Amino acid sequence: MKTRKWLDYSGSTFKWMLGNIVFGLTPILFWWVVMIISSHKIGDEEIIELIRDGGVLFVLCAVMGSILVDYWLGGHQFTGSQTFFIFGTPIVLVAFLCLTYLFIKLGVVDNNRFLLTSVTSLSFIVLSLIYIFVAKTNLYIREATANEDRLNKNKGGES
Repeated sequence: MKTRKWLDYSGSTFKWMLGNIVFGLTPILFWWVVMIISSHKIGDEEIIELIRDGGVLFVLCAVMGSILVDYWLGGHQFTGSQTFFIFGTPIVLVAFLCLTYLFIKLGVVDNNRFLLTSVTSLSFIVLSLIYIFVAKTNLYIREATANEDRLNKNKGGES
């Protein structure tokens, strides 16, 4: 039964992720459409600039933040390791990203660190997507379980 729930809610999580990430990447997608329509006359540089400035990575930060806030407002109970995963993981990832951004602005490292092919970006993207997928699916399950418990409690009180 638990596996079935996980699979059911994974589909919802995927749709939620897709919608939020696509919406957040609208500026890049806009320039991509312009680039296609203009036969690469404009748009290429704008896309590279948005990516080099960390646009994709900061969209993932916003998505992680929305999950973090959902957990915070949800009033759920956690074990120590769950607390670290749910609250610590995004904080560590964002701190890493901000330090990288600071080092780029200070000239310590090249701004190619934010290109989608860099180890820094790929690591951040993979870890963020794992966090987003697992944490959001877990949140869906927690909320569904809490709703079922409330419904069962209400049914029991009506007898």
